[in-house]
Amino acid sequence: MSLAHTITSLASSVIDLCYPGRCEICSEPTINASDMLCAECNGKLAILERASACDLCGMPLAEQGTPCPYCKGKGVPHYERVARLGIFDESIKHLVHRMKYHGRWTIAEFLADRIVAHEPAIAVLHETQVIVPVPLHPLRHLHRGYNQAELVARRIAKRCGIKFAQPLVRLRNTKTQAQLHAHAKREENLRGAFALASGRAIAGKHVVVIDDVMTSGATLQSAARELEHAKPASLSIITVAIADPRHAQFQTI
Repeated sequence: MSLAHTITSLASSVIDLCYPGRCEICSEPTINASDMLCAECNGKLAILERASACDLCGMPLAEQGTPCPYCKGKGVPHYERVARLGIFDESIKHLVHRMKYHGRWTIAEFLADRIVAHEPAIAVLHETQVIVPVPLHPLRHLHRGYNQAELVARRIAKRCGIKFAQPLVRLRNTKTQAQLHAHAKREENLRGAFALASGRAIAGKHVVVIDDVMTSGATLQSAARELEHAKPASLSIITVAIADPRHAQFQTI
């Protein structure tokens, strides 16, 4: 072992001892200062990730490959496939909230790294040629300081060597979808919200659209309608989480 490596390892151990990390979910100490989660919360997140899900809509299945009782094989309109880390339940919910509302933008990179190691996402990314994030309105982007979907998308694109593009713009600063529980109202809220600024990067390409949470699917479908003007070869979705089947968590997303 080189002297430089020994010094670096020793310094890291001292930092871990003097400045222990805190879990982003439960705030308990982590083993290493650089760890995002404690062992217990990491295990809970892994359980959510391993749960079976429909490849067409992302909803949970009793067993992988069984018929989906939610989309009945129809999937999400405009999209070929959907991959997600898990249901919007406690572990993922806390991470998404801290990422979106508490300035913890580094969680976006952590979640992106989990996505690129997730088998369903790997299967989608294998054929992906362009990654596109769902955009925020400029005012909301300015207020938050970043677009969490863009951070996740950029990290995935970099890790996988896939082209990153932003062909969409958000024209309307719509109400937060969490305020609207009815699917019809969510669709109305997003009417005319997006526009295709340039379709050159996605024309004829297999495209994956990235968002943090998919609830009713209204946001992603509205984005797809604009993207389809550029005639991509296909559209798929990768999202951090998907609302539970009863949509009981709409008010918290």
